[in-house]
Amino acid sequence: MDPAPASLSSRRRRATELEIAETAARLLAENGPAGVTVENIAAEAGVGLRTFYRYFRSKYDAIAPLLTVGAADWRETIAHSELPIVDAIDEAIRAALTVQTDRDRQRLDEVLSLLEVVATDPDLASVWLRVNQESEAQLQQIIAATHGSDAPEPFQDRLLAAAATIAMRVAMETWSLGLNDPRDGSVAEAAGRGFRSLVGRDASPTTGSRKPLS
Repeated sequence: MDPAPASLSSRRRRATELEIAETAARLLAENGPAGVTVENIAAEAGVGLRTFYRYFRSKYDAIAPLLTVGAADWRETIAHSELPIVDAIDEAIRAALTVQTDRDRQRLDEVLSLLEVVATDPDLASVWLRVNQESEAQLQQIIAATHGSDAPEPFQDRLLAAAATIAMRVAMETWSLGLNDPRDGSVAEAAGRGFRSLVGRDASPTTGSRKPLS
């Protein structure tokens, strides 16, 4: 059964949260963490301090929503795919990082600019790693639920989830620093190639049949 549509208040909350996150990311990328305060972010985003702290504990936590944009979509794609799990993950990774609109390009550029700063700041790096750990755990649950009548394989499921998460993380970090492989024309290609290299290009599904989540 498909989930119920988000309520208007929920959508507004998400929009406000993302607006604050985008503002925080831009200011942090432009000025560095030492040059940005919560007051700066709130003022630039057009919200009060009370509203800011309703959503986030610190200027560092404020970047998390931007870093997770698209993660739910690619996990949902995997959950509903009828492809073998490795192919489903590969397809979803590439789709999540493929630029199709000007907005996609803007958001990807925002994240890549932010990751340049993340590489030099432990507090921002801890948020980035936490986001990736949470994504990996959620993906592992989705993989485990796609085994059909077969018994889940926790170790293999976790390896696949880790490979997917690491491939996306490393591709984005490497690209943000301008250290990408010339063979890759985009972040999406880099992440997809990285995932396939980690699991083996001819890797088969973790267990026999698989069913999409309903």
